[in-house]
Formats: sequence, structure tokens, C-alpha cells
Amino acid sequence: MRHNRHFIFITMLLVAALSLVGSAQPKGAFTKNPISDIVLIYQGNLSRPDWTVDQFIPYVTHTYADGSRSWLFQGFIFIEFATKEVSYINNMTKKRNAVKSDWEWLMDRVFERNKALDALDKCIERQKATLGAPPFRHKVILCLPVPIKDQTDWGKIGSSRMDFSKEKDQLKAVEWYMSELISRFKKNGYKNIDLEGFYWVEEDLVTVTESLLQQVSALVHKAGKHFYWSPYNYARGCMKWDTAGFDFAYMQPNYVIKEKHDENYLEGAIEKAKNAGMALEFDFDQKLLLKPDQYIPRLSKAIDIYEQGHVFDDCALIYYDGGGTLMSIYEGVDPHYGKVDKKRYSTALDRLARYIVKRQPGHGTTQYSPYNPYENQGNTPSVQPAPDKPKKTYDWRDPEYWHF
Repeated sequence: MRHNRHFIFITMLLVAALSLVGSAQPKGAFTKNPISDIVLIYQGNLSRPDWTVDQFIPYVTHTYADGSRSWLFQGFIFIEFATKEVSYINNMTKKRNAVKSDWEWLMDRVFERNKALDALDKCIERQKATLGAPPFRHKVILCLPVPIKDQTDWGKIGSSRMDFSKEKDQLKAVEWYMSELISRFKKNGYKNIDLEGFYWVEEDLVTVTESLLQQVSALVHKAGKHFYWSPYNYARGCMKWDTAGFDFAYMQPNYVIKEKHDENYLEGAIEKAKNAGMALEFDFDQKLLLKPDQYIPRLSKAIDIYEQGHVFDDCALIYYDGGGTLMSIYEGVDPHYGKVDKKRYSTALDRLARYIVKRQPGHGTTQYSPYNPYENQGNTPSVQPAPDKPKKTYDWRDPEYWHF
């Protein structure tokens, strides 16, 4: 019996060791992802864009200055942390914590007809009429709310009232929400998009335990999906992204959007991400519209540095555009900043789009389009604001409000 116990014990150790080796992420090399380029879609709160079919066009396709067009982003992360009444689904200070009805309201927004997921699916279908079938399936990643530790007023699941001072109740709430997302996604039967995984909206590992994240990761994997995260540069816990259970973690350099960050800062962030075996974010925002003379060169410089650091060759990327900058440039009119001269942005954005296309499965497709968005500067936004929206006390286009 003693020999049998020893054999069993040694076998268990060997299995555990092999499991760790199989799941370990290589350090000193960027993380890659078959979905090479993913864009963040800030959607939900009423101060965000509605994300209609037309508003998705500059994210689904890119139109170059010469009138040619190509498919653009392969993946879409639907992200939000503020609900209808600015209650928060993550650990924001001095704000009302979201309750179950807030989580449900946000879920309804994701599945709203002719908006969000439904609009993305229809936009892809319409673009196929001129570009043909894309060389890949479009993938979406949906946001998971963060159960705020010690919250006791969230609500019930079944007959049980959730107490988020207990990790098991935090996990139960996340599992309920994720199951609802999967069920509703399947029920809608989208033609052109697949549910790839789930995104953790908290940007550091300060208020949520590693144990909880590992259990959430297990639920995500049990559902056959991947777990995504994007910490800000130097976020606490970001170097432990893989042991916390994330499959893909994208470091935020925040170079283009923050003037105080110089080129050395961006190069350091790239090197840090590489050393940690992470992926990277490419970021820009509405400052491109507010101060184009200052921020378009920063955008071009960021492309230079990513090119020199072989980021476009070796690294998975997500893109932050401030929640609608590409939309404003494409439409030529921004409700916050006024008329937008599209031609000013064409060189940098065309260059970035070519990298994205080059990284696509099958290297993408480019076809001529009779419509050129860099002409007809009088073009107006395709969608008027909904008349029933409450009066805003802030604006979603203010980059300092939404991005941290």
C-alpha cells in the first residue's frame, strides 16, 4: 500500500508539472493571437454612441484616400463600466455601485435590435455586397461586470441574496451573467459574428483576488471561450496576468493620448510587455480631432515605434480610439468638435490600416469603391441622437473622463 501511495503521489506531481508547462506563457516574446487585431467598442451607457449599422462601417472596413477599400478589424471587444444612471460595474470610487438591474440593463443594451451586436452583424453582411466574403470570421468579446467586494445590495440569484464579501457569491454573479450572455448570443443566431470570449473590465489587480479571477477563468474555459484583459502600463498585478488566468493580456502604453509620455516611455512599455509575454494596445483618441497639428504627428510616431520594435510583425494588438474617433473622421462631422477634415488623417490611418490588413488571415482584400469618404466634406452624421436621452453632465468624447 505504501508503494502504491508513493506511486500515486509521484504521478500527481508529474501531472501537475506537465499542466504548468503546458499553460505557461513564454517570457521575452509578445503574445500572439489568431485574431490579430481587435478594436475596443465602448457601448452601453447612454452617453456612448448608439453603434448603429452605419456607425460600424469605419471599424468593419477601411476606405483609403484613393477610394479603395478593405476589411479592417477582425475582432470587437464590447466594453463598458458605466450603466444608465452612471452606476459602476467595476471598482470606481465615489460612485454608486451597480446592482443586478443595472447589469441586466447593460445586457439588454448589448442585444438591442439594430444596435451593438445586431448592428455589427448587419454591417458585415452589407459590406459583403461590395467586398465579397471576408477571409476570416469576425469575432466578438463581451465584457463581464466586476462584483464589487463587500457590496450587499446587489440583489438575488434565485432565492439567494448575494453578499459580495463572500467570494462564492461574487463568482456566482459572474457565472450567472456570463451564462445569460452565452444563451442570448446563441438565441440571436448571428450570421457573421462568433462569440470568442470575455473581457475583464477592471484594469488592475488591486481590488479583486487572484483566486476569484482564476475561478472566473475556469468558467470561461469550461464554456470553450478565452479570457481577455487590458491593464494600464505599470498597473499593479499586470505582470501576473497569466497566473491570474487570462489567456490574452494587452498592455496599454497610452502614448498618443497623453502628451506627458515621450518616445522613451512608449519604447519602455513595449519592452515591458515583451518581457512579460504580453500583447499590446495601440491607442489614440479625440485629441486627434481637438488638436490635430499636435496629435497626428504623435500617431505617426507611434506607428514608427511599433514598426521599429517589430510589434506589427510579432504581437497581438487591440486598438483604443476613444470610443468613436474613427467614426467622427469617417463621417466628417463630430458633434463635440465640429467639422472634421478627413484628408488630414488619411496618411497615418491608411498606413495603420495597411498593417492591419497585412496581418489578417489571407492578407485581407482590397477593392475599389466608387464612394470616397475623403471627398464631400459636407457629409453629416448618419444617425441623429435619440430624443429621449437624459441631459448629459459629461461627454463620452472627453478622453480624460473615460480613460484611465
